[in-house]
Amino acid sequence: MDMIPMDFRIVVDNSCDLIGAFDEQIKCLYINRAMEKATGMQAHDLVDKTLKETGIPIHACTFLEEQIQKAFLTGKDTEHEILMDFPIGFTHRKWLWCLIPEKGSDGEILCVFLIGRDITEKKLPIADSSLYTSRSYVLFENSMDMIFETDKNGAITYVSHHIQKYGFKEEELLSTNIFELFIPEDRDHASREYLRLQTSEGMATMTMRLRDKNGKLFWFECRCSRQEDANSAFIGISGILKDITEHMEKEQVIRILEAVSITASKFLQIGVSSENFKEILEQLGRATNVSRVYIFQNETEDDCNLLMSHKYEWVARGIAPQIDNPLLQKLPYHLMAPRWEKTMRRRYHISGLIKNFPDEERRALSDQGIVSLAAVPIYIGREWWGFIGFDDCEHEREWSLVEMDALWIAADTIGAAILKQQIESEISKSQKRMKTILEAVQTGVIIIDAGSHTIVDANPMAVQLIGGEKVDIIGKTCHDFMCAAEKGKCPLTDQKQIMDFSERLLVTAKGERVPILKNAVHIELDGRQCIVESFLDISHLKETERALMESEEKFRTLFMNANDVIYIYDYMEDKIKEVNHIASEMLGYSRVELLDMSPRDFNAPEYTALLPERFQELKKKGKTIYETIYLTNAGKHIPMEIISRIIDYKGKKAILTVARDISERKLAEEAYKKDVLLKEIHHRVKNNLQVIASLLSLQSRKFQNRDVILAFAESQNRIRSMAIAHEKLYMSKNLKNIDVADYIKNLANYLLCFYRTDTKKVNLEIDVDEIYLDIDKIVPLGLIVNELITNSLKHAFDPGRDGLVSLSLKSCDGSLVLTISDNGSGIPEDVDVFNTSSLGLQLIIALIEQLKGKLKIDRCAGTTFIMTFTDLG
Repeated sequence: MDMIPMDFRIVVDNSCDLIGAFDEQIKCLYINRAMEKATGMQAHDLVDKTLKETGIPIHACTFLEEQIQKAFLTGKDTEHEILMDFPIGFTHRKWLWCLIPEKGSDGEILCVFLIGRDITEKKLPIADSSLYTSRSYVLFENSMDMIFETDKNGAITYVSHHIQKYGFKEEELLSTNIFELFIPEDRDHASREYLRLQTSEGMATMTMRLRDKNGKLFWFECRCSRQEDANSAFIGISGILKDITEHMEKEQVIRILEAVSITASKFLQIGVSSENFKEILEQLGRATNVSRVYIFQNETEDDCNLLMSHKYEWVARGIAPQIDNPLLQKLPYHLMAPRWEKTMRRRYHISGLIKNFPDEERRALSDQGIVSLAAVPIYIGREWWGFIGFDDCEHEREWSLVEMDALWIAADTIGAAILKQQIESEISKSQKRMKTILEAVQTGVIIIDAGSHTIVDANPMAVQLIGGEKVDIIGKTCHDFMCAAEKGKCPLTDQKQIMDFSERLLVTAKGERVPILKNAVHIELDGRQCIVESFLDISHLKETERALMESEEKFRTLFMNANDVIYIYDYMEDKIKEVNHIASEMLGYSRVELLDMSPRDFNAPEYTALLPERFQELKKKGKTIYETIYLTNAGKHIPMEIISRIIDYKGKKAILTVARDISERKLAEEAYKKDVLLKEIHHRVKNNLQVIASLLSLQSRKFQNRDVILAFAESQNRIRSMAIAHEKLYMSKNLKNIDVADYIKNLANYLLCFYRTDTKKVNLEIDVDEIYLDIDKIVPLGLIVNELITNSLKHAFDPGRDGLVSLSLKSCDGSLVLTISDNGSGIPEDVDVFNTSSLGLQLIIALIEQLKGKLKIDRCAGTTFIMTFTDLG
């Protein structure tokens, strides 16, 4: 639309109001960006279109067309409120429409400006153009951006009221040089653009920064144009300052997140190393545009004090590195940066201008040339590992919330990478242990891909049994060596058995057939479905069977001297016909007694009921293998592995049974199950406590009140007392009982370390008898200890005063006496411990009642709590 000057066009295009210009035929001459967004149509598509073709609802179009025609007739401005919907994003809203006729130099109306504003929430007046001679003023004052004009020397002659948002008044900026609003680093660029506009036509677009009256930094896009008088002489500039702070912050965050993405990819592909850290820190440094990026790692001294050491660093060109600074190694937090330790333990970050930091921190950081910084803790699971820092040595940088969120993501990514490395290291150690075991066992073991049935690994015994080299075995199908007669009929993959425990023939590399006892099960290795087959050469057993059939004498010799229980059972007469010596020794019956018995007589009752089923299986297959429990004459239960087959004995069918004592194997299996169970318990407890601790940590971030934060810390300590109990249970050989002395010492020392900052001179004495309690009793007992020791460490001693906290647990006449005392200031006499609002004391009383104990308090020379429990032992 040629009739709209360029500087006015800038304002109209960027206005938040809906603006359009229409001729006398109600055809569109121009619409701004806001109108484009509301109608969902582009400006070039609407030119020469009628108002009804713009997407404005028909009832509103009819009314507005009448008002436009009246504006052409009367030449007067009008305002109208209409309830209407727009196609895009504006549903059932109230709009204020202002119609402003535009007149030419001859007084004739050229067009009518139609200006719409959403006043659903609050009716905002559009300036009455009858009060002002310039149509620009109406739009300037209603624009969401800051409008300004200067004279030829750069002095401000006009600035819109939006400058108030940044703490300034319009009148105080009049006659101020426009360049003084910008920060010094941006003034040279602005001056060059200003000089260019003095000598040539056109527009200038710049990205500038200015600080509000409170010193906060804002980003602006400045679009300005040359202003001329009637003789085309330069008289100043006019322009728009559009606040793009949010946009710039988002771009900054995107750059940081891109660097984080590269970081994550690098760690996943290559892993954690010193060189990787340096490369990643450089990526983050360039993305955040800082002077220095570094990582400090935590470590603990023998006295439980936490230290920090400078491990990795990247610096920008011209910035002094600090990685070799010996003063930045093994720094004790409690002496050099107690605020940092306290803050980061609560999963908060440190950021800001160094000039606003506490004196003791400011001196050390200023010596390194730091002007502002941001430091974010790195956590590995629940453990605070260290922190990553970002230094700006050139500018007073203030980090926004979204930027800090991005830095948190970077810190979490690094923590996850370190955790991944630790897990991979543990997996590698586990794999090495497993490899050592597989190489040591005297049973052949092969691992088979379940899909292709190809062998992917074999232990040395398997290679020895098969013969040849390992390289000749890997890649072959298992049917080449086992189950050759049943190819395509795998019991696991084809017949869908859970496991296969059977006798097979092993075809060696030389073509020999070796009888084996095979056990095959499904497992998943590294996300791959596999079959693990273990097999044992039973040639000796087969030879034994053959010898039994060939010679009665050989049979009897072997029969009587075998280490396993062997007997021959006549199932028609239901009597044992022959039995060896080991059977008599194991079962506690004489040979004569056994020869008059049935297997039902020494099978445990629950297994006796299964014997008919076993017999049917034996008749069908000729052989059966199963496990049972034998009951000795003395009532002892012995787990046995049974191998039975039907033989010819003295012209009749009988059952030959070889029974092997598998007590040791069962003990090994139980030990393995216990190990798995303990690991599962440990895993679940750890996860549950992690969730609780995380929830408490997240919740505590919402508060600044020290009492509230301490309350959260106390809750986390209570969780810790329960966690220690589960940890001790996990480490105990006895699943039911926990060593109370070890548990209480661990808990008490943890609390002393936790409150060490305020209690440096407080000592702890512990005297606990050798007592074992189950988890249901030790958890409430631990909570009592936690609350009383915490109370002493927090309230009993004035700062800097020496003190002593004593704890004893003694067994006396069938009762347990727990005594916890301190030599501090003591609980005032007017405090009724049994009727108090203190959550800790209420918890102590409730837990003592839960354990059916009695409490006695001695307030002389400090405070002593004496608790007697008669039902804990």
